[in-house]
Amino acid sequence: MKNKRFLNLLKAETRKRVPLEAVSAAFVEVFDEYDDHPNFREPLASLLNDLAAQGKVVLPKGKKLWDTIEFPKLPNWVEVVADGEADDTIESITWLPKLRPVAEQLKQGSSQWLDLAKINAYLISHRNRLMPVPYRERSLKIFGNEHYLDSKIHKGFLFWGKLPVEELSAFVPSEPMPYERPPSLVTGQPLLIVENHHSFASFVQVNAIQNAFSAICYASGNTLSSREHSLDAIGEKLETNSYLYLGDIDPRGLSIPCETNKARKERGVPLLEPAIGFYTWLFENGKPVPIDKKQPSVDMAKVSEYFWDDNTAIQQMEKMFQDNKRIPQECLGTQELVALDMVTTI
Repeated sequence: MKNKRFLNLLKAETRKRVPLEAVSAAFVEVFDEYDDHPNFREPLASLLNDLAAQGKVVLPKGKKLWDTIEFPKLPNWVEVVADGEADDTIESITWLPKLRPVAEQLKQGSSQWLDLAKINAYLISHRNRLMPVPYRERSLKIFGNEHYLDSKIHKGFLFWGKLPVEELSAFVPSEPMPYERPPSLVTGQPLLIVENHHSFASFVQVNAIQNAFSAICYASGNTLSSREHSLDAIGEKLETNSYLYLGDIDPRGLSIPCETNKARKERGVPLLEPAIGFYTWLFENGKPVPIDKKQPSVDMAKVSEYFWDDNTAIQQMEKMFQDNKRIPQECLGTQELVALDMVTTI
């Protein structure tokens, strides 16, 4: 039985030729009596020779392909011979304690189950030697394809919530948040996050003169949810935890900060706040235009909470949305910003 478990660990490797390091790790994992044993090479060499004689593995022939530094010599790699048998069962694999409960929930032999077996084999062969890396790097090492896990990770979990990606000593990196500071490099002022790159250009240009914000950040619309993790690092660097947001006054433009705040609240980090002075200016001076594209509905209760229960603003929004109208943030453009004192407006 132990021989079969050893073979299955080697089969779970993505590489056709399993390197000696992984072979040795699999051996001491299955034959734990040799863990930290000074002479584990003897029983490993004997096992490999037996398996080769049985036609279950292929060992290299050239002398240069063997590790001869210590005795007995061991092959630099081992190639497992495919025999067509369904050897992989939940009992034939030595599972890490944190992975066995996941294996028991997956259909044995399914693609997910086989993926987990490969993950298990990799973690065993690299036990206590892994540091957290972006998940694509780990995907490349385990599956030979950096994009293999892209469609398999949902909200930081594999196998539909059963295994945190952190268990692979990996993480889902957040997209960087582009931002630009004024020439004065002022710190301690709020950050302003704007929804599109045209407004970003205008605010950057005017802020370079008025120094109202430590930086202008580019949210890029719906990508804010994948970028907002960067805000806290930027805020720490620029000595502020005040994050003001300005977007279009329409259902989509309002749902973005509301949904972002939901995630930030769960993490216990400072919430986005509406740039009230700029929104007020838009209500008073902006020109409503028709909503020409279908937009998702927005929870006005969440919007009300986001705007600190500003009933006047909420009523204006509801009336405007009923009339199928919106106010683009571009109404507050470069020329209008130059005429404002942004420091007192915010």
